[in-house]
Amino acid sequence: MSASSGPSPRKIKRMEDSDSDDENQEFDEETQKALEEIDSVQNEIDALNEKASEEILKVEQKYNKTRRPLFEKRNTIIEKIPNFWVTAVCIIWNLFFCYYFIGIVAFVLLALLV
Repeated sequence: MSASSGPSPRKIKRMEDSDSDDENQEFDEETQKALEEIDSVQNEIDALNEKASEEILKVEQKYNKTRRPLFEKRNTIIEKIPNFWVTAVCIIWNLFFCYYFIGIVAFVLLALLV
C-alpha cells in the first residue's frame, strides 16, 4: 500500500471512532501543527509497517518452499510406520485428558482445603 492510496486502515478506524464533539474541538495553532506532524509521522510508520509485512511474507514463502522437500521426506518416512497418525492422535488425546483430569482433581482438592 503506498502512502498516496488513501488513508490507512488505522487512520480510517480513528476517524470512525472519533466522536462528533472531538471533530468540533478547536486547538491552538501550535497544538494543531503538532497533531498534523504526529499524523504525518504515523502515516510514515504505517507505510513502513506495510512494507515490512510484504517483505516478511516473501521470506516466509521462500522458506516454505525450502521446507517442502523436507516435509515430503518426513511424510515418506512416516508412511513406513503402521498406524502412525492414529497412534500419535491417541497419545495426544490421552495426555490431554490426563492433564485435564489432574487439573480437576487438583481444583477439587484445593476447594476442599479452603
